[in-house]
Amino acid sequence: MTFSSRSRQRTVLYLAETTGSAREGAAALEAVRSGPDRYVHPMSTEDVGQLRAWESDVDCIVFAETPTVAGSALLEAIETCESTPIVLFSEASYAPTAARATDGLAGYVRRDADDAIVHLADEIEWVCAGEAESDAESETIAMPGKRSATSDDLADRLLESLVDVITRRDRERLFELLVVHAATALEVDYCWLSTVQFGEFTLRAATTAVPESDLDGVARDGVLDEVLRSGDPVILDERDEDQPDYPFDAVDELRSICCVPVGDVGVLHAATAERTAFDERDCEALASYCRVARAVLERLETESRLADENDRLREERDRVRTEQKKLLVERDRLTDDHDELLAERDHAATERDRLRSLFERFPEPAARYEIDDGEVIVRAVTEAYADVFGVDPETVVDVPIEVEAVLPGVGRRESTLREAIRAGERRRFVSRIEIGDEIREYRLAVVPLETGDDGDAREGKRTPRGLVVYDDVTETRRRERDLAAAERRLSTVAELVDDDVRTLLNVARGFLDIAEETGDREHFVEIADAQRQQRELLDRLVAIARATEPVAGDGLALEDGERDRRESATR
Repeated sequence: MTFSSRSRQRTVLYLAETTGSAREGAAALEAVRSGPDRYVHPMSTEDVGQLRAWESDVDCIVFAETPTVAGSALLEAIETCESTPIVLFSEASYAPTAARATDGLAGYVRRDADDAIVHLADEIEWVCAGEAESDAESETIAMPGKRSATSDDLADRLLESLVDVITRRDRERLFELLVVHAATALEVDYCWLSTVQFGEFTLRAATTAVPESDLDGVARDGVLDEVLRSGDPVILDERDEDQPDYPFDAVDELRSICCVPVGDVGVLHAATAERTAFDERDCEALASYCRVARAVLERLETESRLADENDRLREERDRVRTEQKKLLVERDRLTDDHDELLAERDHAATERDRLRSLFERFPEPAARYEIDDGEVIVRAVTEAYADVFGVDPETVVDVPIEVEAVLPGVGRRESTLREAIRAGERRRFVSRIEIGDEIREYRLAVVPLETGDDGDAREGKRTPRGLVVYDDVTETRRRERDLAAAERRLSTVAELVDDDVRTLLNVARGFLDIAEETGDREHFVEIADAQRQQRELLDRLVAIARATEPVAGDGLALEDGERDRRESATR
């Protein structure tokens, strides 16, 4: 971009009742794009006593309060700053006629009007332009080819512009301000700033008089490279034999150039069409100014780096927070799972205690087993088990079922019992066990326990514990055998009646009919013999009916064996 060397930044003091409102108003006024650049400094009306220290440094003062409320502060500002114009920026309650009647006010703007802040900026320019015209009438006119007599104040003018330079936050804007302020302070038309990129100087900012096409892309060598390396400024007065590496041959109108390094970033050039227009004091003042600019650039670089690092840390923080949320969700899930497992454990413990309580009160002989590392171990037996089989519980508890003394009556069925237990299957079979001086019959039932912590057998999961229950069926089997024997005897009686008694009766009736017809006594002998045989058969039937032992060949023992086999196959 290019700028006029004569454009000058406005410095405005913005007075408001509070520091906060003063800062807001100053920021809004500084943001107005119309007119020249302006620097607006906020100040509270409570600090109006400090105005005398600011009077010589500002072009205009804005009093942004209604005098009806803060009238004493306005009067004090007018008395303090007699030479600095004051613009009143107030509500409509303070009428324009009252403002014009107030001595010391240079301008008036209603704060509640549309685009009031823009009108305020225009009013400031109008007031300052009027002041500049009145001051110009008393200024000394410089002769052509000579700089103004005020050039001795170069350092002061550069110092005044430092406030604007220091407060910049944008690198490009800072380059532009450096050129504008240097051209204004030195009162030159040619001023530009070049930075080093890929071994050559690239034009970054310049005044309107600078021929950009001729000065962009100058090689980094010779005197300009020495300026950057040494950090010392240099004055170039039109090429001669002592300066064989003069870098600005393309610009014929330049006769004197002051080259000042801005750290290792680039070089600020100020030039005129006059020879020997600059001296060492100019170079030193401009060098000090550029050193401050370099410090500002370093600050901007640091701020940019810190901003990038801050963004990186913010992204890392957001990532950590996201990860933390995921971990919290996972923690809550694990907590829920843990609580669920605890509830299942408590339920299993309750169920286990209930089953143990039921087992302890179980009236029949029974043994509770568990499968531990593939081995079936007896963990407890009922009191009836100890009483019926006459064993001490301590001798069978925690003992594998393979030991004969643990489960009486298993015998040759041990492998079948073990397979049923390990497979989690229900199985029943009958065994005869000698107890005391008699043999008693027991039905052994393998009953796997289905509990919440064991898993459901219906889902194909094996149950690691269960019961072996002994049911004494001795009396039941005896009654069954007695009933079977009685049924067999009745069947025998029925067969004898059908086969023998009925036949003899028929024979006797036949001979009786013949005897009645013939009157032959021989037939009565036959009848008597048949009746004798009937009496013998009846005696036999009575004997069979009264018999307490199985009739030879009645098959009761075979039926018992067949029943045992059926029960063993039942699951």
